[in-house]
Amino acid sequence: MTCPHCQSTAVRRRKQRTALGYRTFRCNGCRRRFNERSGSPYNDLQFPTDVVLPRRPDHEGGDGVGEPRCASGHREERGWARPERPGSAAGRYACRIEDGFASMWWTADSSGVLVHAVRTDANLAALFDWWRSEAPRALG
Repeated sequence: MTCPHCQSTAVRRRKQRTALGYRTFRCNGCRRRFNERSGSPYNDLQFPTDVVLPRRPDHEGGDGVGEPRCASGHREERGWARPERPGSAAGRYACRIEDGFASMWWTADSSGVLVHAVRTDANLAALFDWWRSEAPRALG
């Protein structure tokens, strides 16, 4: 673990955890406290990272190859690329149906943006079609 404030590797784990359950650390160099998400785009989220962008090895399609499972209404998490640059990763997305809502989260690596879209009728395939045609272009 590296301190996000001074980049020192002389850090120690603390017994306390954050309210979301993340490990906390103290830097021996600058004496500041931080957690696992400090310095990341997810630090200010009020939700656990695995809820927002689940990274589970058992998700099919996680390598970004083949037809996206979201397009057929199935849960998925994988990388995405802009249509004009298909070989270059632009970020990651996750989609799922939960509590009667279709949800998608995606990141744009170039800007560090995390976006969440919801469709109230649980039509994940329609939400994914909208995302594929509109959302990545809107991020610039």
